[in-house]
Order: sequence, then structure tokens, then C-alpha cells
Amino acid sequence: MATPIPHNEAAFSLEEIVRATGGRLEGPTASTRGVAIDSRAVTPGALFVALRGERLDGHRFAADVVDAGAGALVVSEDAELASSRAPRVRVADTTRALGDLAAMHRGRWAGNVIGVTGSAGKTSTKELVAAALEACGAAVSKTRGNLNNLIGVPMTLFCLEGAHDTAVVEMGTSEPGEIRRLGEIGRPDVAVVTLVSAAHTEGLGTVDDVAREKASLIETLSLRGKAVVDGDDPHLVALAEAAAPGRVLRFGRDEGCDVRLVSFSFDRDLRTIAVYDVRGVGRVEATLSLLGEPAARNGAAALAVVLARGLDVQEALPGLAAVAPTPGRLCPTTGGPFVILDDSYNANPRSTELAIQTAAAFAEARGVSFGVVLADMLELGGESADEHARIGRVAMAEGARAAVFVGREMAAAAEAARELGGDRVRHVAEAPAAVAPIRELCRPGDVVLVKGSRSMKTEAVVAALSRAVGPEVAS
Repeated sequence: MATPIPHNEAAFSLEEIVRATGGRLEGPTASTRGVAIDSRAVTPGALFVALRGERLDGHRFAADVVDAGAGALVVSEDAELASSRAPRVRVADTTRALGDLAAMHRGRWAGNVIGVTGSAGKTSTKELVAAALEACGAAVSKTRGNLNNLIGVPMTLFCLEGAHDTAVVEMGTSEPGEIRRLGEIGRPDVAVVTLVSAAHTEGLGTVDDVAREKASLIETLSLRGKAVVDGDDPHLVALAEAAAPGRVLRFGRDEGCDVRLVSFSFDRDLRTIAVYDVRGVGRVEATLSLLGEPAARNGAAALAVVLARGLDVQEALPGLAAVAPTPGRLCPTTGGPFVILDDSYNANPRSTELAIQTAAAFAEARGVSFGVVLADMLELGGESADEHARIGRVAMAEGARAAVFVGREMAAAAEAARELGGDRVRHVAEAPAAVAPIRELCRPGDVVLVKGSRSMKTEAVVAALSRAVGPEVAS
């Protein structure tokens, strides 16, 4: 489900709108308060930006927003409008104009922006960073849900007010140049790159292309801005140092990291206990309600942001513990015969590999076995077959009792997995068909990881397995 666009009170005069967008004013001078892109959300005096999408064209609703009391409209140069009663600013591209206005609003706001991008872990890292900074006393505004694109980021920035001194803004991409544009709009003081993996390679190119796209956020930093990056990725570190020499903090397993993940373990309350070595601080232990190595690594990124802002790492630790698991993002669930790791929100090769390793470690800590239901990882382009086959081998090499692979692309994973797992491997066409074989192959009490790209609808597997069909499992 799409995240609702939050209401905002960002104010602009028409002169400011023209200056920000380079547009052409038609009609009388006026002032506006609140920026809206949905005609149903227009309030009296609001600025309505008419966006054109694949399914809807905001220009069709010009008369409606004027009737609702819109103070002004931003419209395309070529748009024919049914109503001419409100002032209009005509621009070449209304989506770009939306970003230009957000950049102006961010520029007149005195706080600090933390931009968060990466191939996986963006949302969890955003939540951990926000919570850590709040625990240190910051007044934080953050991205809601998945509003991380060329529309969501501007609408997030319009919400910045005097009550906030820090914004934690998630930034995603599916095509070249998008991250740089988001960075230009948000002007981050700290740029975080969680990790780089084969994700959206169908649109972005190779993994190296993905790295350059993600690292382009660092190139939008101010001269004193700092980068926080995955220190276990030498290529990413090199890109970061080239963009922000001497201003890069690293997190990860590597000995040279500013925040080094030493170890992690699990307690009986389904929490992760992470131990870090923090440069200038020493060894600290954090309890995270999020699960496994991905959570521990994202926690390390959050602590690196705390260092970058010159705040107290010890004060930040309770904030990390306060972040609750989000359904669909490696969230442990009990209620049926298994302990389910619900990671159904999305998938790419690196996040899937980390999720498998987490399932294996979590099962070992509980003294049980684990199984996986893995659905297609989409938008990988020419790398798809090799990456799916590799994931099949990873699942079996990590010791999965059973593996059910879902979808056309996962046929390569099933074939590779059968070489190691034989009859412990199944392949099915659609997610609902995975329920019966994983129930057959796993035992009550086992851990079952469920993961796949969003459109594969693996949440149906989570729902089915969560229904009690056997002995309850104590947590």
C-alpha cells in the first residue's frame, strides 16, 4: 500500500515560485501556504503542482482545485486548463519544478539533513538513525513509509518546520541520475550509503554503475558535510573518499571501520545483541529489536551518523533499542508451527544473502533447523540468472533443511540448489503454492524465512504460515 502524502504548511509567494522554477507567471500576484499534488488534499490558499504520471494527469483537476480554494497552480507550458481564475506558473516540467520548490524550502530551513540511500536497508537505517539522534536530543523529522523518490522526497522536505532541527530523508532510485537529483534537492549534511548490491541493475546497469549512482549522493554534500558508508566495500569507500576526501566514516566488519561490528547474537525475546568497537569511544553493546546481521550493520551505520554529528554514542544506544520491527522487513512472527522471518517487502541478491545468513544464525541460536521460501528478485537485467543461481547455492550452503523457490527467475536457484540439497528443494510458479511444500519439509519449531520482490506477493505465504496448523511455538 502506498504511503499517504503528509500535509505541509510550506509557504511561497508567486515571485519565489517563479524564481525557484524559472517559470512564467500568468495572473495576479499572490501568496500560498501548503504544497499539494493531490487535488483532494488542496486546502484554501494551497499551491497545487499538477504532475503528469503514467495513469493520471493533475492538469485534469485544475478546475476542481480552484473550486477548492487553491491559491495558485504550477502547470506545464503546454497545458490547456479548464479554469483561469487562479494564478498559474507555467514550467517545462512540473516534477522538476516540485523538486526546485523543495530545494528552496530546504535552503531557507536552518536544520541538518541526513540523506540515506543504498541497495538495501535504507528504511531500517533511516529509522535507526532518526531514533539514535532523537535519543541524543535532536528534534527529528523523517521520511514516512516509502516516500523516497522524486515526488516523495520533495513532499517530505516541505514538512520541515522551525520545530525540527534534523531531517532524516530516505532516497531511492531506479534510473541513473535520480540520487544526484535528490541530493541536489535535499542538500544533505551527512550522506549515508548502506550497501551496494545488484539492485535495479536492469535500469542502472552493472553493480559498479549502482555504486556510482548511490555514491553520487556524497557528491552533493557541502564542503563540510560527511559521508557514512559501508566500510567492507572497498570500491564504495574509494568513491566516497574521492567525493569527500577526509570526511568519510566507515561502518562494518573491517578492522579499519570507525564503527566496527564485532559480533551479534540473539536473546530469547527475538532481539539482537550487537557489540561494536567505536573509534574514540571503545567497545559498546546495543540491544536491537530488529533482527540479525542486517540490523546490526544498520545500527552501526546509525552510530556512525552520531559520530559524524559529534554527538554522544552512549546516549544514542537506547534509541536503537526503541525501533520496532516492521512487517515485511525481516520481522520475526510466531503463531503457527514455525517462527517466520517475514522479509516479504522486497529483495535483491545482497539483502537475500544476508537474510539467509540471519535465518541460519537465528535457527542455530534456538537449536532448530531453518527453511526458506524465496521468490524472484526482479529488475536484475542480464545478471538475473547468475544471481538467482548463486542465491540457491547460498541457501543450501548455509544449511537450509528445505528450500522452496517461487517464480520463473527462481528456477535457476532451484536448479543450483538441487545439486546440494536434492529432494529438500522445490520450485513452484506462484507464492501460494509454496505453503504446502514448506509445511511438508520443515518441522514444528523450525525457522522459516520468506522473501521476494514486492510484486511476487510473498506476504501471502507469511499469512498462511502464521495460521496455527500444529503445536504452538514458544518464543
